[in-house]
Amino acid sequence: MKSQIGRGLPGRLAVAVAVLLALAACSASPVPHQALVTAELAVSQAETAGAARHAPDELAAAQAKLEAANQAIEAKANDRARVLAEQATIDARVAEIEAEAAQAQAAADRLRDVLERQHRGVIPSRAGT
Repeated sequence: MKSQIGRGLPGRLAVAVAVLLALAACSASPVPHQALVTAELAVSQAETAGAARHAPDELAAAQAKLEAANQAIEAKANDRARVLAEQATIDARVAEIEAEAAQAQAAADRLRDVLERQHRGVIPSRAGT
């Protein structure tokens, strides 16, 4: 006796639906763990670099996008979570660079002031001549 599985329209339809469901399950996006870890590290590095003081808007944007990415994970919206995590990483890196640039500018300003004072000490003013 031959198997009747898949014979007739209802059987073929059931097999087709089962195959489609299996394919859909396989094509679901995986949880973007690496993107989340990268974003968390980038936010941490921005905070360490002084972004809270020198680039608060960019840092806040990165933190908000990271939080939204975590919420997307909970909602099983893995593609959205990956995009948000990548955006958080970019925002955090911008915040870090802006913080480092502000600190470098402050250091350059301090050095210029020191050099100007030294210069005035070596070359006295001619106002009294």
